[in-house]
Amino acid sequence: MAEHPGVQVTVVRFVDGKAGSDEQSEVTLRPSHTKNADRSYTFSTAVVDTHKEKELDEAAVAEFRQRMGSLVRFEERVVVGNVVEEVVSIGKSREYGLVVVGKGRLPSTMVAQLAVRPAEHPELGPIGDALASSGHGVTSSVLVVQQHDMTNADEVPVSVVVDGHAHEHDAEAAKGTPMEEP
Repeated sequence: MAEHPGVQVTVVRFVDGKAGSDEQSEVTLRPSHTKNADRSYTFSTAVVDTHKEKELDEAAVAEFRQRMGSLVRFEERVVVGNVVEEVVSIGKSREYGLVVVGKGRLPSTMVAQLAVRPAEHPELGPIGDALASSGHGVTSSVLVVQQHDMTNADEVPVSVVVDGHAHEHDAEAAKGTPMEEP
C-alpha cells in the first residue's frame, strides 16, 4: 500500500505516558471464571518476559522504519489518559480512510486495563471494539489484524490485577470508561 502513489500511509504508535514514571502500575491478567467469552475481551494469560517482548517490539519498529523510509509517515503519540479516546479521535478525524489495528494476545499495560470495559464486539479486542462500536462517530473503515502464535494460542476472559489488587468489574460498573488506576 505504501508504494502506491495515491496512498499515504501513517503509522501511529501509542506510547504510555506513564511508562517512564516510578508510579507505573503492574498489570496482570488472570483467567476469570465469572466472565463469558461471548461478551468479554479475551487475552492470553501466558507468563512472558515483558522486557524481551519490549525489545522485540522496538527492533520490529526500527526495522520497519528503516525499510519503509519516507514512504510511510511515522508518529508516536504519548498517551497519559484514555487510549480509547486517542484511537477513536483518529477514526473520527476523516483524515484516514482505513484504520488498521493489531489485536495483541499479550496487551500493553494501557490496553490490558481496558479488559473491564463492556464489549460490543469482543472478538476485535478493546481497541478494535472501540472503533467498530456504534455511537462513537467513527467514519474510517476498520481492519483488525492478529498474528497467530501457537505458544500463546489459548485466550480466555480475564480479570485485571493492578499492583496486586483484583479489579473484576461488571459491564455496568465499567460502562464506557477504562478502569482507573488506584
